[in-house]
Amino acid sequence: MKQYDAVYVTGASSGIGAAFARVLAGRGTRRMLLAGRDAGRLQALAGELQGRGVQVETLAGDLTHGDALAALVERVRSAPPDLLVNNAGAGLYGRFAALPLAPQLESIDLNVRALVALSHGYAVATKRRPGALLLVASTAGFFPLPYEAVYAATKSFVIQFGEALAEESRGTPLVVRTVCPGFTATEFAARAGLPQAVTPRPGAAAAAVAETGLRAFEGSRVTVAHGAVMALAGGLAGLVPRAVARRAAGWWMRRGLGPPD
Repeated sequence: MKQYDAVYVTGASSGIGAAFARVLAGRGTRRMLLAGRDAGRLQALAGELQGRGVQVETLAGDLTHGDALAALVERVRSAPPDLLVNNAGAGLYGRFAALPLAPQLESIDLNVRALVALSHGYAVATKRRPGALLLVASTAGFFPLPYEAVYAATKSFVIQFGEALAEESRGTPLVVRTVCPGFTATEFAARAGLPQAVTPRPGAAAAAVAETGLRAFEGSRVTVAHGAVMALAGGLAGLVPRAVARRAAGWWMRRGLGPPD
């Protein structure tokens, strides 16, 4: 696996982001910037990685807020890493109209706006030097997904954006890849309010997802799904009529809901 000396990871407080940091430390990365919302967890992870000989800087802040995002974009542009892992993301489960609007708009800001801003800063910074950009989407982005409508739509955006940016960057020093995890053993399901009926436990190991994302840079596939089942689902997504896909997804997803209000 390719070794990166300097890496920035967003959403590194826990879950897949923290797994990326640990996997990269094991692969020889020696300088990291870890960004996330939870300062305490970031510091704990930094201490762990520093004990393994990694120089770690943390940036605690909410990327849905302009100041935190602007600071990280400026850092990406002024001191671009060898690899930028755009992992931060959030979502909510439930009926669209029954969920509060504010956190749904925040998920758009985080999953789309912040990702685009950081990717733009990195693309500008790597016009004349090698760079690797990894976008973390989701297999939810392969389908119209009732009851996670906003989250799935943002991840569909990430997949399409990553494909387009990879083609734009072909022949340049910047390499772009997108990884699509499926059900993963992280805190995401609990935070999103996803019941066990919808997300089988325990899910894939976060470290395995990170390995899949990093291996993507060794092949020619621009978008990779973690796990054979999820890869098959992604392949079928373009073949199944959309009406069938959305009704099947709706049947699955509504199993965790009570009757409408």
